[in-house]
Amino acid sequence: MSYYCPNAVENAPNRQIVCDILQELQCVIDKSLGHSENLQVGYQDLGSELHRLKEEIVCYVQTINELEIKLKHLECDNQRLIRCFEEESTARANLEMIVCELRAQIERQNEVLNIECTEKTAIAGELKHLEMTIQNYRNQVCDLEAETEQLHTNCKGYEGKLCRTTELQTALTQCCKFKMTV
Repeated sequence: MSYYCPNAVENAPNRQIVCDILQELQCVIDKSLGHSENLQVGYQDLGSELHRLKEEIVCYVQTINELEIKLKHLECDNQRLIRCFEEESTARANLEMIVCELRAQIERQNEVLNIECTEKTAIAGELKHLEMTIQNYRNQVCDLEAETEQLHTNCKGYEGKLCRTTELQTALTQCCKFKMTV
């Protein structure tokens, strides 16, 4: 870009030097303006990038919040499963105690039958009754084991439903009532 020397410089003895200096200054000013425009574009680009980054940060924060909520739900589900497995373990322990009691009762009944029954027909009748009792106990034990297995399956596939223990408790109560009648 050519620079026009002002009239005040035209009659100066070192006119050419002053014009050259003014022309160089004009180049520097032009370059500075060019840099300033580039900086302005750069600032606009930075502003756009900052805005984009802010939007990304908001998305990340939302994702983190959603993940925290999911984690809390998973922790609740985990606690429910732990309680369910504890209930299953208690039910299994109760079942094992009942089976042991039933076996002990059967052994005692066998001893009583062996000691008290002297006649062959009486022994045969008592044995038949004992076999039916044993079969009833076996059926009840099978039912209790099936209930326990069902409880285990329910606990494994837990999907927001409470584990069923009422039926197992009812079966255990019926078993105890039956045991008391025998």
